[in-house]
Amino acid sequence: DLYVVTMDIDHFSRINNTYGHPTGDVVIRGIAQGIRDGLRATDVAFRTGGEEFVILLNLADYGKVHEIVERIHSQIKSLRFRPTTGGDEFSVTISIGVAKYTVGDSKNPGPTLAEVIEQSDSALYKAKVTRDTIVWDASCQDYLLL
Repeated sequence: DLYVVTMDIDHFSRINNTYGHPTGDVVIRGIAQGIRDGLRATDVAFRTGGEEFVILLNLADYGKVHEIVERIHSQIKSLRFRPTTGGDEFSVTISIGVAKYTVGDSKNPGPTLAEVIEQSDSALYKAKVTRDTIVWDASCQDYLLL
């Protein structure tokens, strides 16, 4: 299985507006490092623009994915940033959407990867309603019932 994890820094424009773009750049680099630190060698992460990141968790079962996503979420919440212009440290939170891609067969082809990315993005938007949340798409449903 392949899991698509979409992440977005909560209230990132507020960080740029309050502390300036150089501090925003520091936050993005710090979060990117936090994501890298939480991944396995088989996983891939990239920034898709602005304050959004995507992770592809390859050959993973739900338990491992849950562990990785929770660890990254927790690590990022624990990061502290200092404005480049000086001042008090601050922290950030992220919202996360997760969807599962399963290769189908000739009778049941399953969703395309593009559809799974859309599902992950939709879960992210649900997470953004309350912020600092992880939302698992219905494609993960079999495991969520355990």
